Amino acid sequence: MIPIEEQKLPVETNKLALFALGFRPFFLLASVFSVISMLLWFFILQTNLNLKISSISVIQWHAHEMVFGYSMAVIAGFLLTAVKNWTGVQTIQGRSLFILSLFWFLARVFFSFNWLLVSLIFDTLFSIFFLYSVIRPVFVVKQWMQLAILSKLLLIVIFHWIFYLGVYGYLETGTHLGIYGAFYLIIGLLLTMGRRVLPFFIEQGVNEQVELENSKILDLSSLFLFLIFFIVEVFVANNLIAIAVSLSLFMINSVRLLRWHSKGIWTNPMLWSLYLGFWFINLAFLLYALTKWFNLSPYLMLHLFAVGGVGLITLSMSSRVSLGHTGRNVNQPHFLLKYVFLFMLLATISRVFLPMIWADSIKSMIFISQVSWILAFVIYSVVYLPIFIRPRVDGKPG
Repeated sequence: MIPIEEQKLPVETNKLALFALGFRPFFLLASVFSVISMLLWFFILQTNLNLKISSISVIQWHAHEMVFGYSMAVIAGFLLTAVKNWTGVQTIQGRSLFILSLFWFLARVFFSFNWLLVSLIFDTLFSIFFLYSVIRPVFVVKQWMQLAILSKLLLIVIFHWIFYLGVYGYLETGTHLGIYGAFYLIIGLLLTMGRRVLPFFIEQGVNEQVELENSKILDLSSLFLFLIFFIVEVFVANNLIAIAVSLSLFMINSVRLLRWHSKGIWTNPMLWSLYLGFWFINLAFLLYALTKWFNLSPYLMLHLFAVGGVGLITLSMSSRVSLGHTGRNVNQPHFLLKYVFLFMLLATISRVFLPMIWADSIKSMIFISQVSWILAFVIYSVVYLPIFIRPRVDGKPG
């Protein structure tokens, strides 16, 4: 007879598990949507495809869908999974999770087909349902420490409504405020989560014995300075203060990241991708100051935040979360995953750094970046589709 502790539950590999936990549908939707939306953006820029969106420019369409489409899908997948772990309270699954996913999906479809009022309705339904789904468990167990993250989420939703107020002419600068306000809040959200998870992931993922600690002084300084940076950049537009604060953030986060460094990071794609992603965000603060000083294109700084920061971090985080929450070894990813991260690195380098050297070749550099982004997410989608739709390999729920 097999000892009880060695027995394994049978795994129903043919059973569809797509709506068993939040990360499954939303990480899949985010990756597929990222490919489709970037293909559209590719044809708009490279072939002059005319995408008719009333009240906003195609640049605003692209920014909106990357912020409120792709990024919000990843955030939804992460938080619906993380809140369950933090609180011990089951977040939505099954039919409720399908409905939430459908709201997000329909909002993306109607927005791209210029039915903005309908997209507003579904975006609102998604936002309210999503907020309720992640806030309720926190209040049930009174885990108030999570309010730092949930408050940023609430503000992102508010800025989305501000965007729509601009679209319909009720707020003159609404579209700009909505996109940039939410964008920088997402950066703040990533920094908050990174402070929690990056040291832990490094400790668990490197071969050597390391103990990484957070500095309360660095944490409070970074939080305070980022709040000032956010207010100045979104609302005040004072270049002198913005430069001083962004340089301060660069120095503080440099110290933090150097304290977290371990040589074992570079042998594990799940670690170096995440570590480099946070360095890209940090370098974006430096590039922000240099942009003001030397009159560089602000799109370089924005894409360092967006492609190198948000893109690489969300790919790395979703890759790890998906493995861990399906019973797989997070330190033994699929061999193709390193190419996903390498393509995202190429997308960042060609969109941000190479145009600084070859400014006349900006269109070619953007072409390389777009193709690299698409390839990264195509490979990711192919590798992770079976993981998302099949039950956990260890037979546990989730």
